Amino acid sequence: MTTSNDAMPQGLAEWLEYLKLPVLQRNHEDKLDEAQRNQWTHREFFEAAVHDEALAKWERTARALLVAARLPVVKTMDTWNWKLNAKEIRRDQIMPLTELKFVSDNMNLLLIGSSGLGKTHLAIALAHTACSRGITTRFTTAADMINHLYAALADRSLDKAMRPYLRPRLLVIDEVGYLPFSKEAGDLFFQVVSKRYERGSIILTSNRAFKNWNEIFADSIVAAAIVERLVHHSEIRIFKGKSCRLRGKEVIEAQTTGEE
Repeated sequence: MTTSNDAMPQGLAEWLEYLKLPVLQRNHEDKLDEAQRNQWTHREFFEAAVHDEALAKWERTARALLVAARLPVVKTMDTWNWKLNAKEIRRDQIMPLTELKFVSDNMNLLLIGSSGLGKTHLAIALAHTACSRGITTRFTTAADMINHLYAALADRSLDKAMRPYLRPRLLVIDEVGYLPFSKEAGDLFFQVVSKRYERGSIILTSNRAFKNWNEIFADSIVAAAIVERLVHHSEIRIFKGKSCRLRGKEVIEAQTTGEE
């Protein structure tokens, strides 16, 4: 059987468009001129051209992952204020986390401490890093996740509602402990943790020590089961000290009044 080539793309630009190589389609003439000026070998030219296309695809993927992650704000470790946290949170305790080894090992990262110490900032920064490295990620507060899942019970769509919290390699659950959960809500939270157990990573922030989680969840047995699965195969960072927000306010006031 023979086919006609009448409709086949003709010429380099059309071939690149057909192959969905947009960077080379736009820049191939400049890249050819650059290769001629620098006397590249054929291999050097080929590697440079493929690198440009691969880099552009990687950046598009990272942007798409960031959108899918639903981060509430953009925060990175570049904006972490080490001066405010230096006494309680050491650089050598935090920066290794940015390597995301706990994600590749399907471990959890549990950030525990009172409000205003940077737990959410760190969680968002790590989620941002994960997206930039091609890791599927989802951010949610504990209350938003439970409200979403609880609503799904009414129309019997729980399996579908669970997917955004089970499919990503990294799930960030922020603000566990700020609001109490009913027995039904606790059961839903347990389902998420249990189904992700040793299959994906969770970054969780909480203002409550684990021994007090029976104050968060109405069923103490469910609370213990959740803690057990979270803590097993996990890294834990305890945040202590005075709220960064309050301390920052004090610094500003001292600078204003000249009382440094």
